[in-house]
Amino acid sequence: MLIIKEDELRSSLVEPYLRKDGWRTLVVGEGQSFMRMLGDDPPNLAILELGTQSVCAEYLCRKIRERSHVPIIVVVPLKSDWNPIDALYHGADDYVVSPIDPEEFVAKAHVVFRRSWVYTNQVSHSVSYGRGRLVIDYRNQDVQFDGRQVMLTNTEYTLLKTICESTHRTLTRSELMRNILGYRIEVDTRSIDVHIKNIRRKLETNPREPEIVLTVRGSGYKMGLSKDRVGESAVH
Repeated sequence: MLIIKEDELRSSLVEPYLRKDGWRTLVVGEGQSFMRMLGDDPPNLAILELGTQSVCAEYLCRKIRERSHVPIIVVVPLKSDWNPIDALYHGADDYVVSPIDPEEFVAKAHVVFRRSWVYTNQVSHSVSYGRGRLVIDYRNQDVQFDGRQVMLTNTEYTLLKTICESTHRTLTRSELMRNILGYRIEVDTRSIDVHIKNIRRKLETNPREPEIVLTVRGSGYKMGLSKDRVGESAVH
């Protein structure tokens, strides 16, 4: 696990809890060449610890996401000048506000890692929707819409896949939070909305008039395209 600290003068908040849980950790400063580490020996998880006056948060999230699919958890101080939800807009998979609860944080680390493992170890299998307009290749971590490849984070991919597989029903925000993100506690479901906005921005031709992930007012989200039958996956 790679822990990237924005404030290099302070010790890591989360490393002791992770080491106690059995994780192998490497702590680096945001000024160090952590990007090389993502390529040479990719970590299973990246933790980004922000300072109270973060100036590099957006940059760090974007740079990591440009280089790697590694899941990212951002740790944001309670009195930070930076809105933690912004982390989700810039490629993070989850965030935690400190002071943190050690058990909750370690549990989140396991959930995000498990979600990433499932994402990268799907059976070789492709599914298409809307007569081939949307194609999800599980094995190659590939999502395409109208022939255009779409880069999604692990969380975005998991949400999209789950909504697609629930073609005939509406999924509430609480369901998505519990079943997809693995939370057993009450948390702010706005993070689901942020992930959905990111999916639409990357996937939809017109995010303001979505065709794929539809909002059911007062309920949640549902799939807007029908799953293709065998032999129906070509766009005409």
